[in-house]
Amino acid sequence: MKPTDFEVFLNGFKNENTRRAYHRVLNDLYTVCRVLEPVRGDFDEQVLQKACRLYLKELRSSERAKSTISRTIYTLNAFFKWGMKEELIFRNPMDHFDRILLTFFDFKIQTLPENLNIETLMDAIPQDSFKENNARLVLFLLAAFGLKRSEICNLKFGDFLELQGNEPKLVIRNEKTYRSRVLNLTSRAVERLKSFFLMREVFSRYKIGTNDFVLQSDFIKKSNHPIDGSTVFRIVRRHLKEFGEINPSAFRTSKVLESIHTKKYYELGNNFGLSHKEISKYKVLDAKEKLGRESKELIEFIVKKRVEEEIKKKIS
Repeated sequence: MKPTDFEVFLNGFKNENTRRAYHRVLNDLYTVCRVLEPVRGDFDEQVLQKACRLYLKELRSSERAKSTISRTIYTLNAFFKWGMKEELIFRNPMDHFDRILLTFFDFKIQTLPENLNIETLMDAIPQDSFKENNARLVLFLLAAFGLKRSEICNLKFGDFLELQGNEPKLVIRNEKTYRSRVLNLTSRAVERLKSFFLMREVFSRYKIGTNDFVLQSDFIKKSNHPIDGSTVFRIVRRHLKEFGEINPSAFRTSKVLESIHTKKYYELGNNFGLSHKEISKYKVLDAKEKLGRESKELIEFIVKKRVEEEIKKKIS
């Protein structure tokens, strides 16, 4: 395989986030291959297999999460299967490496801190710039609807329906058809959205159309591409840094668990587009949280009783 084959494989993915994730893994593999074969311009199957062994060994020694290593193995397999299909190689160098089977307990799911008031946080962000208006909108969409980063990035103005009417709605379009859905908007949400869009018109130096992405990266010229998921990640980290390292997915997790706590299971599919497997994962997390909370309350009760008994003994 030649160095250019790595780029050809990546160019086959339309989703920028997928391409970025695959690029990170393949770039690391390419670096190891170049160390093993610094002179030749291409890499044979033996070099690729040795590079995979060294790369995965380094990952395991760095104490990366099981989910990270599993995704890496999946990416390498996908790349080499493509190489075999294109007849660039005739054997998968990953054939001798076992897949890592993950359970729900191997995923580190983060929730929002209890002392976080998102309304107060949004109102504290200045409203006098295009960039900060974007940030406020991102935080609102995360907190109000629990959207995924890709769903936020791909929103278009035409996806907000009947904001002036009696039944305002938001269309969430997803590459996986069964996860596309329509959300009902409350009057408070409509009020918030209108203020964001009004400020967008004030800051933008171009005319906004229904087919334009809501979260543009530039206020001077219109872009045909939305912002990417890493921008959403940076916005959350920047504005919530006082609460620790919070990921955008923490908003989604908290919203989903809120529905589970209130037994509104129908919301899991309608509002969040979750698959059965994902719903099971969140239910396991909910059970773990309840067990931990009940155990903590029980321990506190036992300790309190023991203290009361000791006090009684001393008094008597």
